[in-house]
Amino acid sequence: MEEASLAKGTALYDEIKSYTGSDYTHTDRKYAAVGMHHTPAQLFMLSNRPPMFLEPEDRRFFVARWQLGVVGAEERAAYFAEYRQWLDSGGLEAIAGLFSTREIVADPYKNAPETTEQITAIESAIDPTVAAIRDWLEEHESVRLVTMKNLDDVWREHGTKSNARKHKMAEAGLQFYGRTKLGDKQYSVYQYKDDVVIAAGYGHGLSVQLADGSHKHWRDVFFTGLGAF
Repeated sequence: MEEASLAKGTALYDEIKSYTGSDYTHTDRKYAAVGMHHTPAQLFMLSNRPPMFLEPEDRRFFVARWQLGVVGAEERAAYFAEYRQWLDSGGLEAIAGLFSTREIVADPYKNAPETTEQITAIESAIDPTVAAIRDWLEEHESVRLVTMKNLDDVWREHGTKSNARKHKMAEAGLQFYGRTKLGDKQYSVYQYKDDVVIAAGYGHGLSVQLADGSHKHWRDVFFTGLGAF
């Protein structure tokens, strides 16, 4: 789930929502013709992070955190070695026996149980594109004057339309400064909302005052080599 783009409104997001209420689905399994198959269990998704695509008042998804009480690589390796040994010595049969005797009942007309993990996920849900911009800014912390071209990799990866990019940048904490001459070229640049851009004047070039009070000349915080120019 880490690599999938599950932004609200995408085809993948809508398809996953449809799975939560379907008993049958089409599949193109290897070495078999495409066909309709019964899904005996509802959709399970595993991830190292909370789901970041849940809508407010979501009623489809049950969110739970399952965590091993192990610390460190050695302890984790020992745990799974013991677990595999248990599976090979009758564990698989025990699981099959549990499923064959345990009655599992679901009411399709009731909402999924609300959990603390679900509430936390909904409250912290971030647009994947915005999260990617924030990651880029963190990785390039010294860049304080940003152009849309700097973020070409983000736009490409998330398929962000040109008319939506300025809004994504604003959500990520940037604001449009304007079109200004840096060196011998004109650029449309964005700044951090907490920074103050000091326009060029007699005897000094454009600079940026950071939130901590320090000043940086534009050449130290603007890099045309990042992105496609």
